[in-house]
Amino acid sequence: MSQEVFSTQDPAYQALGEGAWTATYQRALERVLAHVGPEGIWLMDRGFDDVFWLRWMHANVEQSVIRVKSNRSVHPGTTQEKAINIGQLAETPDARHTTQLRYVNKSNHVEKFRSIPFAWVPIWVKGVDHALYLIVAHTGRKRPFLLVTDCRPASTKEAEDLIQAYLERWGSEEVTRACKQLTGL
Repeated sequence: MSQEVFSTQDPAYQALGEGAWTATYQRALERVLAHVGPEGIWLMDRGFDDVFWLRWMHANVEQSVIRVKSNRSVHPGTTQEKAINIGQLAETPDARHTTQLRYVNKSNHVEKFRSIPFAWVPIWVKGVDHALYLIVAHTGRKRPFLLVTDCRPASTKEAEDLIQAYLERWGSEEVTRACKQLTGL
């Protein structure tokens, strides 16, 4: 995890132009990569759901998992298939696999588990020259959880581990929110 305070009002940030957000995060990731290397699974939120990041992550890290927005257009299976909205595609795979989702009950801080069905399918995104794999996890919310990884899950267990790892990254969001609230940033 990398945290850096910056302001969109800073002239140095504004000088980066329309791509300021991407350039800022790219520099931060390059600094982290210089220290830890590309190994492991890199977990990214929906802000990284665009062609630039899908390509950049594939070129620079061992494996990435990016939560995607439900309005993305993808080609299911092969590049020759007709493009479809990923939210619609998420409704079609048979979620025949199940994992135990680990979570902490916030009222009593006891670790609990809930069964969630999931599936994964190959997809292609226009502008990305490698296959991606959509993992659809039905967590009990209105919409399924949509994750894209650039490495095909080799087994049900591997797909389960990716879902759990992504969900556990939420703790970093809580740390960032606490830092902002406690310091007035």
